[in-house]
Amino acid sequence: MEQKSVITRHHMIGEVLREYPDAIEIFMDYGIHCVGCHISEYETLEQGILGHGFLEEELEDILKELNDLQKDSETL
Repeated sequence: MEQKSVITRHHMIGEVLREYPDAIEIFMDYGIHCVGCHISEYETLEQGILGHGFLEEELEDILKELNDLQKDSETL
């Protein structure tokens, strides 16, 4: 089985949401509503999350959750 690369702060929000639709729940839990925004196609996770006033530590927490989701989806 091919292992996917780690989701980083440089991935586009839209790309992550297309690949992992369940990531919507992670974004919504943090109050990040980028999921319905057309800018998500042109904005990285870092730009979107930090640009909405979140701290670097929160960005790291979100990235960890996204990567956990990715790992879980690989085992299915």
